[in-house]
Amino acid sequence: MDDFVHVVQRVSTLVLQCIKDGASLSGRLDSEQDSIFIKDVDGRMLHTNEPYNVMFSGEMLTMGRQHSSFLSETLSKIAQQSDNMLLAGAETVQFDHIGHIASGREVRLRTFKRTLLGLGHPTMAILGMTRLLEVIGDSDVGRLQKLKDHWRLFSQLDDLDRAIAVGMGQGLPIGDIAANHSVTKKTIENHRNSILKSLELNSSIDLIKLMVRMQENGFGDFGV
Repeated sequence: MDDFVHVVQRVSTLVLQCIKDGASLSGRLDSEQDSIFIKDVDGRMLHTNEPYNVMFSGEMLTMGRQHSSFLSETLSKIAQQSDNMLLAGAETVQFDHIGHIASGREVRLRTFKRTLLGLGHPTMAILGMTRLLEVIGDSDVGRLQKLKDHWRLFSQLDDLDRAIAVGMGQGLPIGDIAANHSVTKKTIENHRNSILKSLELNSSIDLIKLMVRMQENGFGDFGV
């Protein structure tokens, strides 16, 4: 694998040239072994290469999503802090940090970011590159930490949303859940969408899987 400094220079040159030429980046970064990503000013992902998706999002789609919706809490915090530095005027930042990746493993990473503001692209704001330096923890510990993060989010739901989430986790039809709470199906659907967003999940299937994992790991008996 090339020296990280050389990768930073090569990828930066490619991205800046594509912006200048108005050319597409589609497929241009997939040959890189390091994780590459581009965000807008609101932190939404505009482009990620395959190594990034494998390491940080697993099966989750990243396009148009904010990093907080799929990164572990340990990684999301430093991602936001470094983004804020660039948006406040810093040209580049580079740092080594520790966090849990999509597999649940605790790892040491090196990340470089640079601003793309003022270069003429209407949406691109931040270019980032991350290299895996070291695996320092096993996946079981990481998965449990990620589950604890989800449990914290679940605990912050109000009573009705928690009850709806449990019903969905049990696989109950929307109509049955609505009848149980004397509300319309549309109301339950609206709550479902809000619950998925609050729990940083993509689908009802993901919610069912989460409820099963929380029950299996002793967070509660949800009848799933």
